[in-house]
Amino acid sequence: MNVVTEAKPANANQAEHRHPPRLVAAMAFLSIATTIGLSLVAIQRYRACSSDWAFDMAFFHNLVFNAAFGGGFRQTASTHEWDGLVNLTHAFFLLPVYVPFYRLAPRMETLLILQSAALAAGVFAVASLARSSGARTWTAFLAATLYATSFAFWRLGLADFRPLLLSVPALLWLAAALHRRSHIAWVLLATVVVCAVREELPLLVASLALCTLLARRGSRRAGFASLVVAIAWFGGQSWLRPRAGFYIPFDRPADLVQGAAWATSGPGETAARLSFLAEYFQWGFWPAILDPVLLLASVPLLFYALLLSPYEWWTWHGPYVHHLAPLLALVTAAGAVGWGKLEAMARRRLPAMAWIVPVTMLVLVGFQVPRTVHRVMWTLGFLDDPPARQARKMELAAIESLIEQIPGDGRVATDYRLVARLSGRPYEYVYQAEFAPGRPEGPFDCSRDRGGGAGGPGKWVAASSRVGTAIRAWKQRCPGLDGVDWMLVYDAHQEWMSVLERSEVWVEVDRGGSYVLFRRLSGG
Repeated sequence: MNVVTEAKPANANQAEHRHPPRLVAAMAFLSIATTIGLSLVAIQRYRACSSDWAFDMAFFHNLVFNAAFGGGFRQTASTHEWDGLVNLTHAFFLLPVYVPFYRLAPRMETLLILQSAALAAGVFAVASLARSSGARTWTAFLAATLYATSFAFWRLGLADFRPLLLSVPALLWLAAALHRRSHIAWVLLATVVVCAVREELPLLVASLALCTLLARRGSRRAGFASLVVAIAWFGGQSWLRPRAGFYIPFDRPADLVQGAAWATSGPGETAARLSFLAEYFQWGFWPAILDPVLLLASVPLLFYALLLSPYEWWTWHGPYVHHLAPLLALVTAAGAVGWGKLEAMARRRLPAMAWIVPVTMLVLVGFQVPRTVHRVMWTLGFLDDPPARQARKMELAAIESLIEQIPGDGRVATDYRLVARLSGRPYEYVYQAEFAPGRPEGPFDCSRDRGGGAGGPGKWVAASSRVGTAIRAWKQRCPGLDGVDWMLVYDAHQEWMSVLERSEVWVEVDRGGSYVLFRRLSGG
């Protein structure tokens, strides 16, 4: 049997839309299993009140909650946002896709499951990229498994609830459509979906489309069309949105330079950046170097993440998720193409040794899975000593009993740690600037965005020595907020606790764990 003649060329376009049924079944199983595992971990972190960015998580949940129950895209968890989808600080035009599903089961868990399913759906695109580059069924499945078992991927699923994470599967499908020379309608659909995720992404799509246009002859027409749509989308959204803000402040060069990480970081932080980037580049996808088109497309984002981003570099989870979620998608896509090309070359030149490629991938999966499981277990606190786990379990049970006493339509204020747990309601606020023990945060500025108000910008709660003053600040500076009837207070916040305990307006309802629940008796 002539093995070489049976091997398909690296760009087997004639078979790009025909995947073996066993591969489709394997991908479906991998996607479902990944969705279940990622959902369980994300829900566990949410219920344990250990979210990394609980305030943002509450912000998005509150937006979806109000939209699902007739309130439109407005929220009260944050006091610096205007009402309306196009008036938000950032453009999350795909947020409405969550609303009908959330209406069926209005819980934060629903959003976390949907997000996990979206991330897991990327395995199909990874397998498709590998197949269209010459990989056989087993190799394509292993490429998708490398993606689904890396901690870089799981870290995205643990980043609370973030609409930005839709960019990962969307970018994978756009890369697949461009690489496979799919019908231009599919390319344009994928382009629009990626652009609609967040306002900076059209720039990344333009980078990908330009690299495709210049480097891949068979995809030049699709690359040009994608480039035009991305540029048009970017211009249109900037004109449409009255508060067009960008996470990367390229529209404010002075802020960009002042916040540049290279201007303030030392050798230690530079080493940490390189270490985190190495992980997000997924060592399991080192054959990405065989597909320079996708790597070149990621250069602008890589430059920003390495040299300019000043956020979240010293925490255990590494860089802020906004910087590297799209980068992970592009590197994964390049790696999948690289594995396919590597196996195709092996079959042509060393057909008897072609089995080395999938075996190497299997070894990488076997090495990767224990590391990911260990880090996830550590993240959830499962590796703590038994007394610590028992104490945490009792604390969470006590907090849950307090939350159950607050009516669903109650206007409640709490701290940073619990704000996400209370966000599925029409009114809920963070009650102070010091969100959590040992974690001081800057005050929020409501007056800047809502046209001014009494007291001027900033310090709207942090400067208040009395709860009544804080509530009046909510009413005066943010007319959409109607006051607070319930306070769930961390008992170590002595100033707030002493004011509430002495007040004739507030009465203690119950205590549990390290929190105290107060209810307002009358207007204050």
